[in-house]
Amino acid sequence: YWTCKVSNCRGCLGSLKDIDLADHHLNGILNGGNAFESHVFRDYLELKGIHVCDLLKGCADKLDSGEYTSSIFPGMKSDTVVCYRCCLKSVQELAYFYRKDLPDDDLPDQVTQRPDCYWGRNCRTQTNKPDHAKRYNHICDQTRFS
Repeated sequence: YWTCKVSNCRGCLGSLKDIDLADHHLNGILNGGNAFESHVFRDYLELKGIHVCDLLKGCADKLDSGEYTSSIFPGMKSDTVVCYRCCLKSVQELAYFYRKDLPDDDLPDQVTQRPDCYWGRNCRTQTNKPDHAKRYNHICDQTRFS
């Protein structure tokens, strides 16, 4: 009676630690769909042999320890039950923190040598102008009008 009727349902309600993610969830995962930053992140994970499940576990551990916090769900822990869509939004936010924590030595020079965009992760241009996304770093905090 109370089961989901959606085909290919991946679980309507669940916790972050139990979410069923696949590699395709990494497409556009960073900054609201910044393709360049997401591609850099995905390449890093592949190079290091980190599967999406390992990424999720690492983020969940840091969320539980208090290293990462959710602005979407303040006080969220890895066992907090949320809907699938909200869980994906949380994963996107946590992936941003994970990427931000990566040492520059682990990333290509073309990524680390870019100047920061002064709108940072809040930049609206990063998702619709690929040249801007590639030219400026968006894995940073906003410095203009902050």
